[in-house]
Amino acid sequence: MEASEKVTIVNFSKEEGMNFLKGHHPGAEWRKTDLQVHSPRDPGWQGPGPISGNHKELEESRDKWADQFVAECIRCGLGAIGITDHHDIVMYQYVEQAIARSPEAKDKLWLFPGMEVTCDDSVQCLILFDQGTPSDVLRRLFGLMPRIKEPSSDDTKAPQSQLCGRDIKLNFQQEK
Repeated sequence: MEASEKVTIVNFSKEEGMNFLKGHHPGAEWRKTDLQVHSPRDPGWQGPGPISGNHKELEESRDKWADQFVAECIRCGLGAIGITDHHDIVMYQYVEQAIARSPEAKDKLWLFPGMEVTCDDSVQCLILFDQGTPSDVLRRLFGLMPRIKEPSSDDTKAPQSQLCGRDIKLNFQQEK
């Protein structure tokens, strides 16, 4: 660039670090993704496991599973995943912590917490939340499903694979 050329900086946000030379905004970021990942707690899990909680060694086995899972995601070139066990949110926290522990994954692997919901009309819905959504916000889903109680995090598997008590139309209809 010559000294006589005028450079325009476009500020897309008041946050620092969001300035780009005009015409050089990075735009969309394409990532290899898998947004329907189940853990050993899911009733349909077919891998090794199951893994209980509420005991130091058992909690360590969940951490070990999450570390191995994150390493496999990186090995496969995944850039974003969604943990969506049926009617359960327990294992995403272990994966979130494993990503934070992994220098290879920390800035490369996005995690979207979520849940797979089985509606009364047998429709399967994937509900995904933003990264970093607090678990108390995720837990609000259990109040929207009349037949589903939040499973204990100590359980080996989430026992819920039954219908949630609402159909797809009611799940996405605004409350009046």
